[in-house]
Formats: sequence, structure tokens, C-alpha cells
Amino acid sequence: MKTIIGTLVVAFFLSISNSFAGDKLYKNVIEDKEKRTVTTTVCKGENDMNLVPLTECVLQYNADGSLKERISYKWESRKKVWVAYQKYMYEYDKGSLKAISYVEWNKSTKAWGNDIQYVMHVYESKTDLLTVASSSQK
Repeated sequence: MKTIIGTLVVAFFLSISNSFAGDKLYKNVIEDKEKRTVTTTVCKGENDMNLVPLTECVLQYNADGSLKERISYKWESRKKVWVAYQKYMYEYDKGSLKAISYVEWNKSTKAWGNDIQYVMHVYESKTDLLTVASSSQK
């Protein structure tokens, strides 16, 4: 059984490495201080002239520099557009992280879904994390 699992794992990693054979991953980071955003785009290609977009992540910060929102996009090669697929929102209380909520993009309604996942951070004091609890809201 261990041999079969080991063989499957090795085959999986070889298939991944072969699918990117000759391709390198490139990352471009653009910071917009006025909008308080950092956009990271990842592309693949044989050289820096023939790049194919893969993913994009946009981080939005609050005025105090704390992370407010993270939206991830996938490249839709047929339509040549970025398509949102997940969003994380961060809430703070007196400088400490209070909650993280997560929602996925609904392709059919072309809006963020109604099934919001929450992770709450409960602190005993300003710096002592007491517990982390998760919940779902529909």
C-alpha cells in the first residue's frame, strides 16, 4: 500500500514538473500608495517576452497600514479577462485582528456569493489570543 501511495505521489510531482517544463514563473508587483493597494500578478512563459497570465492578487490596506481586503483572480484565457474567485476581508478592534471573512465569486450571478465563512479571533487581553472560532453565514 505504501509503495502504491509513494508511486502516485512521485507520478503526480513529475506530471506537474513536466507541465511547466521550459516555462518559468514570473511575478510582477505594483504598489499604488494613493489607493493603498498592492497588486501581484503571476505569469508563466519561456522568456519574459511571451508571458501567459495565471493569477492576480490585489491587497487593499487601511489608512493605518493594516490589511483590509485580499481579492484573488484567475486569468480566463478564452475571454482574455481576469475573473475574481475569492475574497478575504479583515476586521480589527483596537489594532488587533478581530475577524477574517471569506467569500467566493459566483459566476452565474456575477457577484460575491452569499455563503460567507468567518474566523473570529477572541483575545483575553490586547495581545493574548484566547481562541479562534469559525462559522458560516448564508
